[in-house]
This record gives sequence, C-alpha cells and structure tokens, in this order.
Amino acid sequence: MLPTLQSRCRGFTALPLFAWILSGCGLGAGEAQEFRGGFGTTTTGVFTSDAGDEDVSDEVGGFIFPEDFGGSGGGGGPGPGPTVEIPPNACVPLSLLDERRSLIETNSALLAPFSLRRAFERVAINGGLTPGADTTHDLLIDHSNDAASAFVDAAGHCDDELTDGSPSLNGFPLTCPRIEGQQIGNLDNWFPIAMVNRLDLAPADGAHCGEQRMIYANNSQGRMFIILEAQIPNPNPGCGVAACRPIAEMWAGLSDIDDVAQRRQILGSAFFGTHPALSAAGFPPFMRAQHMSFGTGQLRTNNFDQFPWDLKEFKLVAGPGGRVVPEQVAVAANPFGPLLNDAFAHPLGPACRTAFIDAIEGLVTDDVSLMALDMPAQCLAAESLDEFDNLYDFQISLGSQTFRDEIEARAALLGNPLTAEQVGARAAFAGSCIGCHQQQVGADLGNGIVGPFSQGFVHVDELFTQSCGASGGQCFAISGALDDHFLPTRHQAVLDVLAGCPDACGAAAPAPFAGALTMPSTSQSLAERRALDIQARASHSKFTITGRPTAAVH
Repeated sequence: MLPTLQSRCRGFTALPLFAWILSGCGLGAGEAQEFRGGFGTTTTGVFTSDAGDEDVSDEVGGFIFPEDFGGSGGGGGPGPGPTVEIPPNACVPLSLLDERRSLIETNSALLAPFSLRRAFERVAINGGLTPGADTTHDLLIDHSNDAASAFVDAAGHCDDELTDGSPSLNGFPLTCPRIEGQQIGNLDNWFPIAMVNRLDLAPADGAHCGEQRMIYANNSQGRMFIILEAQIPNPNPGCGVAACRPIAEMWAGLSDIDDVAQRRQILGSAFFGTHPALSAAGFPPFMRAQHMSFGTGQLRTNNFDQFPWDLKEFKLVAGPGGRVVPEQVAVAANPFGPLLNDAFAHPLGPACRTAFIDAIEGLVTDDVSLMALDMPAQCLAAESLDEFDNLYDFQISLGSQTFRDEIEARAALLGNPLTAEQVGARAAFAGSCIGCHQQQVGADLGNGIVGPFSQGFVHVDELFTQSCGASGGQCFAISGALDDHFLPTRHQAVLDVLAGCPDACGAAAPAPFAGALTMPSTSQSLAERRALDIQARASHSKFTITGRPTAAVH
C-alpha cells in the first residue's frame, strides 16, 4: 500500500517514465528515450572488476552480458517504457517505479547465482585484496566462539574483551559463546534472498551515496542471516547528491524490465563487476571491502541458531597476507538499554541520558519510516538482544520521575507531547535492531501510531515466497513494515534524486574514481580504526536526504 500523501508534484504531460524524469533537466522526450536505452549497458562476456581478471561466468550461472539491455533490436531488450499519464500540475504517484525491482529484488531465480562465496571473493578482489572466501567466512563465524572453543586461532573471539571478568564489547555485556560459532565450514550453505537499494541513506550533502545491500540466509542449524551493507562513496562530492544520480538511474531502469535474466545481469555487473554507466560516472563495484569498513558501511549477522535472537555488527579490515578480516564492533544506533534507567549506576549513564534527550529530535515525527535514534559510540551496546535491555520504554520506567519529566518536556518543546514511555518505545523501535524486527511490533508509539509488523523477526523471509507478479516466478516474502512504510519512503528518495538536475556540476563530467579508499588494517590500533568512524560521522550532514539522522543505518 502506498500512502497517498507521498508523491512528487510536477507539471509534466504524458511521457515515458524516464522521459518524465529527465524532462526536469531540460531534455526532450527523444533525448530521454535515447538516454534510457543505455541504463542497462554492460560489458560483453564475464564480470570484470577494478582488481583481478578471473573468469567468473560459471559461478553466476554462465550468462552473457549483452552489449545493450535497453536496445530494441536483436538483443531482446525492452522497448520504450510504459506511458504514464501525468496531467498538468498533478502529483506524480509513487507507482512510477516498481518497488520490488527498483528498491528491493527478492526474485529467487534471479538471486540464485549470487552465492555468498562469490560475494566474499568479489569483496576482496574488487578491493585489491587477497580472495579467500572460506577464510573470511570462518573468521566471521568464529567471533561467536570463546578462545577455548575457537576454530581459528587468528580470529577475534567473543571473550577477547572482558569487563569485570565477563565477556564484553565497548564495555557492555556480550553473549559468549553462542551456537552460531558451529557454522564454521558452512560457507556453501548460505543462499541469497535480497538485493536492496538504500540510496535513501545518503546524507543530504551527498557526502556518500547511501548503501547497497545483499542479504543471505542459512538454515543448516536453525536460522542465521548475513547482511552485507556497502556504503557507496560519492565519486564527485562537490556535486552533492546529484553525483549519486547514476545509481538511481540504474535501479529505476529495472522497473521496466520483465526479463529476469536481464535484471540479473544488470545487478550482477553493478554489485560484483563493472557496470559501464556506473563506472563511467566514477563508481566502483558495490561489493568492495572498502565499502564495509571503519568509516564506511558494515556487515551484520542476524542470529536465531540459539535463543535469544541477537544481531551483531562487523567491519572489514585488511589482515595478514591481504586477507579480508571481519572485526566485531558495537551495534550502530543501538544504545545499551540500562543506561536509560537513571537508577542504574554506570559512569557513562549521565552522558548517555543527556545524549538521549538530544536524540529525541529524531523521534518526534509520526512517520515510522523516518523515526531514528542518533546516539554516540560510547553508549552503544555490544549486540542487539531479544531481552529486556532493549526495551527502552521499560528501562525508562524503572528510573526516576525526574528523567521521565525531562523526556516529556523535550518532546513537547519539539512539538509532539508524547509520554516518556512512548518516546522510549519509539527509541526502541527506531534505534534497537530487535525493536523493528520484533519487540516493538504492535507497540503504542503515541498519537495513534502503532509499531509496524515484521515478518516474524525478519523483513525478508527465506522460508516463504510470494508471486513476483508480472515477471513471473517466486519472490522471497517481505514484511508489512517494508511494504507499507519503509519502501514508499525509499521510493520517494529515489524519485527525488532522479528529479534533481545535476546543474551544480556544470558541464564537466564527474571525476573518475580516484582508486581505493584507505583500507584499515589489523596493523593499526583499534583506537585508530574506530577514530575513522568518528571522523566519517563528523564529515557529513546530520540528516539524510529523507530527513532521518545519518547515524541511523537500519
């Protein structure tokens, strides 16, 4: 369902989809149609990359990239897009794009060739590092083991840091060990369930171009998920968000392509190899180690192999021999709940509660897709756990009336007189990972707003499929929260980027990508690596292009 208020007002008449988008930049319908024809352009043959030239066609289903997916000739590509009737001065509906193609792709047949093995190899190769998918996987998994039960001596383990003699991370408790540590050697048991366009996470100043994600599931000993969340650098930051437009164009072009193989080829070249249109604009492949490291994106695991559910976050660093090494970090935007109870004695409590009061600014909106919690790194929990720690409304209720009064006063000052418990429930929904995954579904968020429903702890369900619609086949099911709330907001963000003209860049073409971002390594101190996240946070605008705080990456 698409909210009727979320639309784009334009004064255009009936034009093909991309002719409408480009007409805002002074291009005629003919020019727009010609431009649209190049959206899917890729190289002929196999995936290529910035580093390495191995033939990987056999590992992605053996398909060949045609010269031009947008042509109408012998390549079998789509013809002109659908005509969209847009009366003068009317609002353009969000249905201009197919959300299940241009925002999230869960077609099981399309995704099948993109194995986690292949993804980890491309992450390394595209980053100029040494491929070793099995090693990267096992180093990641071994973080759930303590040193006594470790499978890989060189890996990080859950008891590497101790606080008061107990396993911890960032000074807060960490469940250790967990049964997920027994997934060592199970790399080939993972299967892809989604490719996700998170252009909406781009800062308003265009310091980067948001994230591009891949989600993998594994049911070999319960349920476990790995999410690769690649933050895409802006190849021309001086141009602002306008320089991110080629990513929006690539995804938007998929709306008109019914053929699953063609969409697979386009996404494969963008995520794993070289997509010529993106490359020409300065974008490297999305799956690249530098895009999931300190100062950029992240990798997360969503873990059901053992009760309770938990979510962990990792950064990729360069290890010995140039191998890709995952390092566990505190979970972004997810504060340690007891800090919000002012009867809980902790040296960081006063500072973190002051930060929480400041963060209420991101919670007073009544649009659940824009609610966000922006908390400093020192307050972040080691993991997001399905326990009372993440029930922020409950934690607040354990404390004094004085702190509850402060919360309510700030909310009222910001124009939304919520109760302290409602603010806490919003914080848990928007900040705690378990909040939007399960704990706050159906919760009272104030003003008649109810926490939207997940698909039972997940937002993309590997156990159930639904019809993919016009393109046929079966798609992994998505949650009501995604369908009704999150996707419409992301849809609007893509339309906004497409509707904005790159005039700020002048006539000059974007500068080519200057090479690898500085890749943090295990030879640096942990303090040096974590400082990169702090520097990155300070280097861009506080809010994303949708108006959410940029620190909220959910």
